[in-house]
Amino acid sequence: MSLYRRVVAWETAEGTWSMGAYEFETLTEGPYNNGEEFNPEWDVEYDETRFWFAGTGYPTEDEACEAYEDAEGNPTTYEGPWAAEDVERFDAMAEACGNRCDYTPPAATRRRAPVLGGRGRTRTF
Repeated sequence: MSLYRRVVAWETAEGTWSMGAYEFETLTEGPYNNGEEFNPEWDVEYDETRFWFAGTGYPTEDEACEAYEDAEGNPTTYEGPWAAEDVERFDAMAEACGNRCDYTPPAATRRRAPVLGGRGRTRTF
């Protein structure tokens, strides 16, 4: 089941991209947000001082957002752009997040090529 969650994406001072999904608590008693019956998608309160999931160090905004979508299986919308003080706050929240997915670059493409004058030898680079 796909559920909406509040997620932010931002460009860090270093030029990489990060994302964070706000911590939330499901409401257990009414009145619910829609004024009627409980809905697990909308009847939540967000804690905008903490992330429950964060992804950091990504080369692009799309890759940062995909970190959440891959982990959560839930495409979502991302808020922004952000002022410098927001970016500093988000960076600190991401650093403190216990459920963080830091960017790992893909392994360098390796290929083999003949070594000139090497009588059939090859070199991997």
